[in-house]
Amino acid sequence: MAHPDLRPQAILPFESLPPRPFRRAWRVPFRKLLAQQAPILAGGIYLACHAYTIPLLKAGPSWVIWPRLDDFATILLALAILVFRPINSLPSHWRAFERLLLWANVLTFVSYVFRIVLAGGGEHEVYTGLFQSLRVAQYTIVFVCFIRIGGGARSPRLMLGVVSGVWGFIFAVALANFLGWLPPTALAPHLLDELSSAGAWGKLVFVPHGVLQGPLGYSNIYMACQMTLLGVLLAFGTRRSAVTRWVVLLLTFLIVFVSGSRSGLVGFLCALALAVVAAKWRSWLIVGTALTLLLVLAASSSGWVEFADSTVRRQGGLMRVGEVSSYTERVAIWQDKLSYMKENPSVLLLGLGWGGILVAGPSNAHMLPLQILMETGIFGLLFFFFLFRALLRALWKSGIMGRSLAVATSGLLVASLAQEVFYPIPSMGSFLGVYLALCALAATGRPDASIRRGGTT
Repeated sequence: MAHPDLRPQAILPFESLPPRPFRRAWRVPFRKLLAQQAPILAGGIYLACHAYTIPLLKAGPSWVIWPRLDDFATILLALAILVFRPINSLPSHWRAFERLLLWANVLTFVSYVFRIVLAGGGEHEVYTGLFQSLRVAQYTIVFVCFIRIGGGARSPRLMLGVVSGVWGFIFAVALANFLGWLPPTALAPHLLDELSSAGAWGKLVFVPHGVLQGPLGYSNIYMACQMTLLGVLLAFGTRRSAVTRWVVLLLTFLIVFVSGSRSGLVGFLCALALAVVAAKWRSWLIVGTALTLLLVLAASSSGWVEFADSTVRRQGGLMRVGEVSSYTERVAIWQDKLSYMKENPSVLLLGLGWGGILVAGPSNAHMLPLQILMETGIFGLLFFFFLFRALLRALWKSGIMGRSLAVATSGLLVASLAQEVFYPIPSMGSFLGVYLALCALAATGRPDASIRRGGTT
């Protein structure tokens, strides 16, 4: 009789063992969670990078195209979308704006190639046009990526939290700048080692004490416009108490006022007036105005008298329209650009090319419609009109966040009559990037509330 084999049997291969429940329990939810949260995290990082938009290093043939934090954040955002492929669609009322935005990329690049590159434009015009073309493409990618992230129930809330942090950081740095605790040169020491190669960033060396600069760039209009956009969004684009809204608006007004940008101040006041009318905040308008006046009086009676006098004198130029001295520089630039167009009638039809306005003088037009007309011609100006018409209509149909952005956009369009706010010029930094990102979040949010209802809750 054969004896049974009592030796231990060989261990079977791992694949033949029954699956362990815990492996499936954590692996699938983790992947799903990562696919959902990674794009949102990348979007939050992109928005956070707009708290500091000074170039990180001198890399490139011109100071115009030096890389910034938001450039690297754009790459991270695009990779997150490509790897995890979040699924979200654009509402139908945004289709017109999306198509026009894509066409804007094509038409501006064609204008740059034919009117600047092939026509033998100067070195500065070539780099400026390249900067503008790359920025338009970059901001379009940002818009598409934020559309894919989607609104949902959690994404806008998280993004608005990041926006609040960006607004608070800019306010704190600007205040420290104004009080002299943080000199402007401390914001970009790596760019100022050689002033001969610093380009426009060399202006930071000559900023006097008591003049607001902030962490965004060398232009005060950039500071004023971004704070206006974020302040109006935080005050009217969320369901906050009335006191909290007016605190945000009051602090935003102070930064815009002391920035010294008169066109930025006009844009903020127009946006505020439109928002108050839409939300029916008549009583709080009186309270907010009284608080503002008390704060200005307190600043005038304190140790900031010299600063208050200089700032009030500059911003008070808005009330002296009859005095040519208040607008001498702007009027002279506009007259020079118009004279150039009269001497070269073809510019009215075809434009000088994307980035070619410096052919007509040493500066930009300091007026958005004139800038567009001179670089892209009358057809480009008409295209811009239809682009923003589609944008404003889409924003107004996109709930409380969209309507607050529509109000801010309307005010900033008024400011564009004296500055190129919605244009990818170096002095405006990455303003269009954060603007289109917020528009995308409003587009994919829930259109279940309006600014009128939001102002009364």
